[in-house]
Amino acid sequence: MLSRKNSAMLSFVFSSMLSAALLSTAPQGFISAAAGPEALPAAFQQALTTIRQASQSAQPRAVPAAFVSASAQMLDHAVLTAEQMNKIDGYNRKIGADMAFDPIITQFLGLTRPGETMTFRQFNGSDDGDTVHFHYFNRSETDPNVMIFYFLDKNKGLITGYVTNPQFDYISGYVTDGTPSAVSAQAGAAGLADEIRWWAKSIDSLPNP
Repeated sequence: MLSRKNSAMLSFVFSSMLSAALLSTAPQGFISAAAGPEALPAAFQQALTTIRQASQSAQPRAVPAAFVSASAQMLDHAVLTAEQMNKIDGYNRKIGADMAFDPIITQFLGLTRPGETMTFRQFNGSDDGDTVHFHYFNRSETDPNVMIFYFLDKNKGLITGYVTNPQFDYISGYVTDGTPSAVSAQAGAAGLADEIRWWAKSIDSLPNP
């Protein structure tokens, strides 16, 4: 277990995936177990209910061909160094959990076909004292070249996710409050860059796992 004295930047918590990979834990100290739905705001509980219903009944919308990959002209491109990525993978192996993404998300992103599931190794972090905004790192268990970074805003009940590869190119993305919708390639690339910068800054503050 990581020491509290090393938590100046982050409070990493075990992840629990609910439907479209929404957080169902609340941080209580450095590492915490699931706190249950009673710990979440009423509006967010409603968003979870909506997503559960959507995952059971809604059909994923097709992703436009132009959305599958971002333009090579994107300038807002951030990367993680090999050392940073090794630390992230190390923490993911040590405190992460295996999570099957909801098929409505992976089908929307073009990662799976109907009837297929994709499992990821996942862990998350937040800035110290922040119980609203959470950052998630996910690496596919079936294809380690597929990584998803996503950001959860509990106040808005929104998740914004970005698919990338080991070179940290923006591949595709989505925003969901129950039903996934596409983001523009420009907004997706910028959002992914923001997430990568957050992880780079945060992981540098932690010791090797």
